Amino acid sequence: MILRGVATKGLSGLADTRLEGLDRVVRATGSPRCRRALSDALMLGFGALDPLAGARALGWMRIAAKLDDGHWVMTWPDQLHGLLAPGPTNTVSVSLDLELDPPQFGQLRQHAVHDPDLVSALGNARLRLTTGWAFTPNLTLGSPAILSARLGDHHLDREKKSWVVPWLVSLASRLHAHTPRPPNVELWAQAQRSPDPARRSAYQRAIQALKRPPFSIGELRVVETGGKRWLVGGEELLPLTRLGPLVCNAVALVESVFLDDADILVVEEPCALTEHPRALLNWLARQATEPDSPLEQVLLLSGSGDLQLSPPSLDPALTL
Repeated sequence: MILRGVATKGLSGLADTRLEGLDRVVRATGSPRCRRALSDALMLGFGALDPLAGARALGWMRIAAKLDDGHWVMTWPDQLHGLLAPGPTNTVSVSLDLELDPPQFGQLRQHAVHDPDLVSALGNARLRLTTGWAFTPNLTLGSPAILSARLGDHHLDREKKSWVVPWLVSLASRLHAHTPRPPNVELWAQAQRSPDPARRSAYQRAIQALKRPPFSIGELRVVETGGKRWLVGGEELLPLTRLGPLVCNAVALVESVFLDDADILVVEEPCALTEHPRALLNWLARQATEPDSPLEQVLLLSGSGDLQLSPPSLDPALTL
């Protein structure tokens, strides 16, 4: 799945913005506030499809959230200040133009057997999806919703077609926004020991990527003592914390690329994650463009000024 366009309403720092013509590798420049607002928009847009993904979206913004009687109850409401643009309603809407991939079309063809109205829509690969969030004035309650879903000119009826909502919910995990964070040792351990050959293969690809440029940190291993696990790396197999923040950033980024199930990866300020920014940008671009690449699309958010798509650069792999 590829994000071909996104439009937002109600987010502070982003105004009513529409980005179109997105390719497999997208470089969007803008101020820190604009970049974070775009990341928020994408996480909220996809997060509204599924309560668990919605909780991850809110947690990613450092907000504790839980589902209570059909509404999201959020603590630390001060963390939401500045999220919404001033206006008469505390609402956010995100419209996503999504190009579906062959497996997703296969699922739709199966549903078309029992839903003849869907047959005429299968000639269009674009899903136009709008989701929204409504917040109380004090920003302590928030409720997500799927506002509309269209496949070409065909409206997917969420009320009458029992398969529509589960199918839309399945799209929630297809986007992942990476921010600097410690690696998830349990995720590495599970992938290493997984009974799924594809999962073990993804683990091996991640291990090999860390050995090569632009990372070159040597062997990464999961070690366990006394029931506790941690990651070690380098020739001396030192704990990652002893190898410095750039090594931890590298492992976490490679984890997002290979061990997360998303098709679309958003990376905010990628150049801050490495001593070799140009090499890292090229590497990230290849993860969405080369044969057998683990991602369908990568969005790189950096730079300054108003939010805009970067003009063609000297590196053809990074142009829009």
